[in-house]
Amino acid sequence: MDKGTGEVGVENHIDQDELILRLANEVHGRGFTAPAILLLELYRPLSYLGGQCLFLAQPLLDCFVDGAFIGQIADLLDNGDAVERLVHCLEEKAEGELSHSKEGIR
Repeated sequence: MDKGTGEVGVENHIDQDELILRLANEVHGRGFTAPAILLLELYRPLSYLGGQCLFLAQPLLDCFVDGAFIGQIADLLDNGDAVERLVHCLEEKAEGELSHSKEGIR
């Protein structure tokens, strides 16, 4: 976000899209698509607060996970549109898996 104008830059948006795709692939690959969608939908009103908590915990979590990655996740949670895009991406992956399994039954 450009602090002078308050606008989200194109590069930041592209980075968030890459992060969303990366997270969706990781969650789907581990088989947690449905629980992740449920959790994101339930806590969507609190996602901003979750992002702020991640910013506060970033120095502690930096021992276990890359600090830049934690910052990217916190930025994603701060942006309601990005959370919506993540949920949509997870739903698409779940629907794709469901249609693929239905084709195997026929």
